[in-house]
Amino acid sequence: VSILSLGWALVSDPNGLQNPADLLPASPQAWEAALYLGLVTTALTSFLQTIGQRTIKAENAAIIYALDPVYAAGFSYLLLGEQLGPLGFAGGGLLVAAAV
Repeated sequence: VSILSLGWALVSDPNGLQNPADLLPASPQAWEAALYLGLVTTALTSFLQTIGQRTIKAENAAIIYALDPVYAAGFSYLLLGEQLGPLGFAGGGLLVAAAV
């Protein structure tokens, strides 16, 4: 992902990368957020996923992972109050049908 991000940055603004220090977080809060995103939401979840996949059947794991967008839509509704339109519900229905 980092390589793709760097590639996109070079394509979208080739002159914007003349000072690589500009790519680093500017404040302590930004560093905390970057560390949290890297360690907790990426490294820790990947580690826990690996442990979980050892203890669950492959068929069940496939259903759980295939329904991830459905969980995301549900949590965004509950936590953020976001609404799905007709196409969103249709897509969710297709995901559920395909997973089952």
